[in-house]
Amino acid sequence: MRFLFALLLLASPAVASDWDAVTITPQEVRPGLTVLLGRGGNIAVLDGGLQVDSQFAPLAPKIAAAAKAAGVAPTTLVNTHWHGDHTGGNEAFGTAGGTIAAHANVLARVSSDQVSGLGGKAIPPAAKAAWPTVTWTGTHDFTFGEHAVQAVSVGPAHTDGDTAVFFVDLDAVHTGDVFFNGFYPFVDARSGGRMVGLIAAVDTILARCTDSTVVIPGHGPVATTADLQAYRAMLVGVRDAIAPMLKAGKTRDEIVAAKPSQPWDAAWGGGFLPPDKWVGLIVDSMTAE
Repeated sequence: MRFLFALLLLASPAVASDWDAVTITPQEVRPGLTVLLGRGGNIAVLDGGLQVDSQFAPLAPKIAAAAKAAGVAPTTLVNTHWHGDHTGGNEAFGTAGGTIAAHANVLARVSSDQVSGLGGKAIPPAAKAAWPTVTWTGTHDFTFGEHAVQAVSVGPAHTDGDTAVFFVDLDAVHTGDVFFNGFYPFVDARSGGRMVGLIAAVDTILARCTDSTVVIPGHGPVATTADLQAYRAMLVGVRDAIAPMLKAGKTRDEIVAAKPSQPWDAAWGGGFLPPDKWVGLIVDSMTAE
């Protein structure tokens, strides 16, 4: 599954094959709150009309059908950030009359030319129907039926437009790609992502978590607060291993060759970013800081 995710991040959704074979699998995590697992970022749907993230455009009909089967008819879509594996279904949602909401920097990026942080491919603006029409830079409160939801800006972290979505009365949170559960995360320095901000974003989320909080990551299985704490410990450990090398004037290649992530590679290095590539991306981020 992680290898497939790697291919999809590096390839255009237009050329990714076998969309018909993708299954959208529902997982109810709280009464009225269901996670939809498919291809791309994890989606959450909530009774009362909320959807968080939209995966890839070709999957929009399957996602709509899965939401309906879960008893949800989404009228509002919140994007956790701008990447196409989380916003690809926006156009279909907006064309159908739904409201799209996100951090202001998501609007800025989906409405203009961008460059992929993995491979440097040019990404043209999305169709206008895919653009958020409700934006924020701090927090934004919603009510869906009996449920209180708060969107909280936590970037720059994975990108410069990250939002965590707290399901306040359900003790649950969708972290977006601030949290990759079980493997090294992508810090998109080209999109304003920063390692220091990633750790700060995790701290912001953890400050609102209890021992029983349901943590929905951007990628990977549904998690617990303990899983998010372990992820934070890994991030801090790798940062602290790289920082003195940067201070000593080591080059990017020298730092990568020193394998500073090695103590964590067995647990976290089996995902779509191999350790050496991940360390290089973190060096880029820390250099930009």
